[in-house]
Amino acid sequence: MTTTRQIGRLLGRARPAAGLLIVSVAARTLGLIAGAGLLLAPAWALGLLVQGVPDPHALVRVSVLTMLVCAVGKGGLRYLEQLTGHIAAFRLLTRMRLDLHDELVPLAPAITETQGSGVLMSAATKDIDRLEVFYAHTIAPAITAVLLPLAAVAAATTWAGPTAGGILAAGVLLGGLLVPLSGARQGRRAAERIATARTRLAQEISDDVRGHEEIRIFQATEQRTACAETLSAEVADSVSSTGRLLGRRAAVTVLWPWATVLTLLALVPAPLPELLATIALVPATAPALASVEAFSRSLPAALASDRRLRALTDTPPAVTEPADPVPLGDPAGRLDLTGVTFTYPSRTAPAVQAIDLHAPAGSLVAVVGVTGSGKSTLTRLLTRTWDPDAGTVRLDGVDVRELALADLRRQVAVVEQRPVLLSGTIGENLRLVRPRATRPEVRAACAAAGLDQDLDTFPEGLSTHLGEDGLRLSGGQAQRLALARALLRRAPVLVLDEATSHQDALSQALITHRLREAAAGTVLVIAHRLATIRHADRIYVLEEGRVVESGSYPELIGAHGAFRRLAGSAVLD
Repeated sequence: MTTTRQIGRLLGRARPAAGLLIVSVAARTLGLIAGAGLLLAPAWALGLLVQGVPDPHALVRVSVLTMLVCAVGKGGLRYLEQLTGHIAAFRLLTRMRLDLHDELVPLAPAITETQGSGVLMSAATKDIDRLEVFYAHTIAPAITAVLLPLAAVAAATTWAGPTAGGILAAGVLLGGLLVPLSGARQGRRAAERIATARTRLAQEISDDVRGHEEIRIFQATEQRTACAETLSAEVADSVSSTGRLLGRRAAVTVLWPWATVLTLLALVPAPLPELLATIALVPATAPALASVEAFSRSLPAALASDRRLRALTDTPPAVTEPADPVPLGDPAGRLDLTGVTFTYPSRTAPAVQAIDLHAPAGSLVAVVGVTGSGKSTLTRLLTRTWDPDAGTVRLDGVDVRELALADLRRQVAVVEQRPVLLSGTIGENLRLVRPRATRPEVRAACAAAGLDQDLDTFPEGLSTHLGEDGLRLSGGQAQRLALARALLRRAPVLVLDEATSHQDALSQALITHRLREAAAGTVLVIAHRLATIRHADRIYVLEEGRVVESGSYPELIGAHGAFRRLAGSAVLD
């Protein structure tokens, strides 16, 4: 997209605040005219006084009064310009943040697997914040940077002749417009480099904050610090190179008014009042043109941020809503995966191939295999994070691609190895899935997940605050809380993806014993230990993305095949 089209699109998004922006432009225009009056009134009066006037005192009084009115008017209009411009900008940024959220929701959760949390956070905060420059500090200055110089050139031509108008026009074009806008392409490239480097740094810091325990345990502090310092140096280098370009341009923009004034004095033979007024037009026009230099520095960064936002939101969703969703009715929870094959976009080898897996309603089915065998991919296909390249995933006989995404995800509750917890209380995290759940229902879900004993040790019980991402809980407690939340939802299908990996053997056995009774329907277990799957109705063994064995626990142990090897090698212990 060209810069012109990009600016046009940003202007199109400003329609909801068009009234405020028009007031801002008008206030800035009148304010600059008032500022020009502060210079023109004494200049014209000085010329008349030198020539001689019948009542010089009256001329001075009129000149001072004019300057006073212009000064007061300029201050008030400047305030009005800034107030309306910033109100418009902040309202638009609020709308843009909400729009970004709405545009990212259809891309989730797949986009979180291709874009880091730091990238998404930087987009929602810093990138959108940088667009404030466009709406509050670019639109009105850009318009007045055209209107005021045109009016000044017309006035100079009228007062002192076409030579004066031509000299002023040349000075304005060269020093006020061409020089500030020179190097625009270089500025855009530099802005892209700076934005990219800052986003990488934000992602690095985000990773370090989330993984601070692992970094400390594995003594990787120096390594991670070195990475952050390298990225910080990249940001500094990019900013420094841009600063050198801006410094050269700023030097020229300071010199052009002086050169224009000297040329007017040398070449324009006009009466003194008209000549002084024409000379006064140069510094009177300079503030309007100084804004060109200002927004030529900040505009590339704003446009780079907009391009980054568009790159995110223009990403095609991994899955789409069906044109005519099939109503699911009263789901029983039967799962059928038939001939399912899927390859992640960033890889060449399939994650799963020709998978056939069947879980009758109300059954407990386990999927086991070494890391990387494709177990968690099945969860993502079931919840339509991704769609299979071949084959079908069915819920109660209906292809999940024919179900509305909201309907599908209401029927499936997933508990992952590293659950996501909000920074509120335990009760708020539990009621996230059922806001109107009663206290007995909440306590029953906690008991089934083995969380009830933890609650008894917390002085505030369900009102205990977890801290950011549940940092006040141990790994096992966080998993038990996530499991209780999923059980409280009473979804027809419950998927446990390594959901008890942080539990000790006793806790795991207790949870497994209660699971069938507490779950509302079918349970699909991505296994971590034998205790979790020993009583499963059927076990599927995956190797390199394929089902190589299936059967009950006694059948598979007795077959001396892949499952027996996994059990014997302590992959399942």
